[in-house]
This record gives sequence, C-alpha cells and structure tokens, in this order.
Amino acid sequence: GTDGLDLRGSPAADVELTCMDSARIGLTFAGEILGPVSGDKDPSEFTVVDFWTVRCTRCPAALDTLDALARSPVYTHVRFVSVCCGAAEESCGCDAARAVRDGTGHGPDVRWGGMHGHYHACEDGKEVFKAAFGFRSVPFYVTFNAEGRVVASGGSLEVETLAARPGIEEKGEVEGRAAVGEASGGGGGGAFVIEDLDF
Repeated sequence: GTDGLDLRGSPAADVELTCMDSARIGLTFAGEILGPVSGDKDPSEFTVVDFWTVRCTRCPAALDTLDALARSPVYTHVRFVSVCCGAAEESCGCDAARAVRDGTGHGPDVRWGGMHGHYHACEDGKEVFKAAFGFRSVPFYVTFNAEGRVVASGGSLEVETLAARPGIEEKGEVEGRAAVGEASGGGGGGAFVIEDLDF
C-alpha cells in the first residue's frame, strides 16, 4: 500500500493543478495539497483528497458526502479537497468539472462549497497520480497527516478514523456519523463506500 508514503520529491508532488475556485493555474500538488498541512498545524489534523472524473456518475454523490463532512463540527480538524482528473479530450481545462460542480448553484451556494478546495489535473497528471497511489478507478481517496504522509488510501473513506480525536464528545461523533449516512444515501455506520468505476 501507500501508507506512510511521503510524496515530496516524487513526480506526484510536482503535478500541476488549476484551482477551480480562483482559476489560478500552474499550482503544484505539493504546494496546494501537501504544503498547507505541513506547517504549524496540530499533528492530529488530516487532509482528505478525493480524486474524481467528470465521466464518473457516482463521483458527484461522493463529493456531496465529503461536503457534508466538511460542514460538520466533528471534522473541523480535517481538510477536504477534490482533484478532478482530466481526460485527454478536456485539453487540461477544468470547464467540464466546473459544469458538474456549478450545475446546482452559484456564489456561496455553489455545490461542494463547504470543502476546502477544488482542483483540476490534466491527463498527464492523472497518470502520475495513478502510478503514485496505485489506483485504477474513482472515486479514490488519499488521506494525509499533518506531516504530509499518506495515512490511508482506497476506494472508501473510513470516517470514524478521522473523527477519532481527543476532545470530541461521543454525542458529536454519533451525530456526525448519522449525517454521513444520510448524505451518502447509505444506512449510517462509519464507512463511506462508493462503488468503484474503471477509468
């Protein structure tokens, strides 16, 4: 697996991203995703990156669930970020991803507005990420700790692990898990699982 992997210095760290929110181009995965979690933050903090594509019919529902987590007081110590992996025909643009996201609102009501950032990587970047993290389907989640090391990865996200933090009351954890179950359309529990799609 990739647990414990530190991507700094690897090709994945240098993959160029475009910010879907600000349209800034030429950003890097290390600078935008790994950089913000390596400063003076509490070491119990995490960053969850959801890799998805516009052709994945289940990915928007997965992002709806991550947005619900990002808005929950149980997960204030976790950053939730999405990276849309572009297809060759998209020519490294993020218009198709924006269309999926913005189809339900504008401004502060934009879909997935509770999350901490949305980025786009072109086809070449997608291939680098696939090689680095070993995934062949989306949605795919990679969780980094405060030092920028991979602590979990896969086609499902174990939200109980993220909620386990000193100082969080049991009542808050239970409410958070219930909200996750409702948002994902599942029956509750701690695991958020979306069926994988080949890409």
